[in-house]
Amino acid sequence: PKPRERRRFFRVDVDIAATLFLLASDDMRRTCRIFNLSGSGCAVMLPSLEPIAQEATHQIRFELPNKADPLYFDCQLVRTAVTPEEDGQDLRLHFVSPRPAFQDAVISYLNNKKRFERTAFRVAMPISEPPTSAPFKPLYRARRT
Repeated sequence: PKPRERRRFFRVDVDIAATLFLLASDDMRRTCRIFNLSGSGCAVMLPSLEPIAQEATHQIRFELPNKADPLYFDCQLVRTAVTPEEDGQDLRLHFVSPRPAFQDAVISYLNNKKRFERTAFRVAMPISEPPTSAPFKPLYRARRT
């Protein structure tokens, strides 16, 4: 049998868009996707082969459906590997001193992931113009008195 992992938090496969701030700097932001998440860290796919500083503190920001504001975590790189397609890197990040409210939001989401996946989300959509071929007709005619 496969040996059991001893972890403080369980991990769950997800697909969440995120922004990684290398060296916690706004100038060095990279878009990535979180594919595995726990209360203490995450695994991300970074579509770049640039070297990432292992000893530095980075920051990752992402949104969850159970929290109105984005979550952000200071993190350190634990391990990196080139993807099998050689089109990016898999990064394993450990959250450093996570804010308790943010960590609780992640744990709550992971415990209730199926419920949140069924929930409809508010999506910003552009407002389309009415067709110009048909003249505008009001639904109600104003009364004259």
